[in-house]
Amino acid sequence: MLWTYLTKVNKNPNSVIKFGLGLFFLGLGFVIFGVSAQQADEFAKTPMFYLLFGYLVLTIGELFLSPIGLSKMTELSPIKYIAFIMGVWFSANFFGHFFAGKIANLTTVKEGEIGVFAEGFFGSVSEFITGLSSEVVIQKNEAFQQLYNYVSVYSNFGVISMIFGLLVIFLMKPIKNMMQNVH
Repeated sequence: MLWTYLTKVNKNPNSVIKFGLGLFFLGLGFVIFGVSAQQADEFAKTPMFYLLFGYLVLTIGELFLSPIGLSKMTELSPIKYIAFIMGVWFSANFFGHFFAGKIANLTTVKEGEIGVFAEGFFGSVSEFITGLSSEVVIQKNEAFQQLYNYVSVYSNFGVISMIFGLLVIFLMKPIKNMMQNVH
């Protein structure tokens, strides 16, 4: 309904902008999960609001990506390869789930350890978003260490996704030129 309305008022962004916004919203959803650590209680539990709001933003991001992607696969594919290209699009789900499993492994560590996003640039990003530093977390109980591992992964992948979303929007003109006037 949004795209129909925006088309009527001649404000409908092109598909490159929609893709960039979709990536940005996906990243923002994960950053919201990271921000939840700022309100963690003494048991390392965060308010449910962050989960609900984060998933709402993730869903909005997904709605910017999935239908637009399906549409572009059919519009940009040569006619005799449309079915194959649609299969490639859907196989991206397999790779997404495969890499999600690899990313999930980053959230698990042994007691007394801190994950890969605890030091250097990524550690700074984690601390800025979560309000938790690895030095403070290592002195707390295992629940806080596990919370930190989750939110540091969410925060960093969120920021990376947001950067890619902005990069797609920034590179809109060259991408649009490669699409040869497909809106």
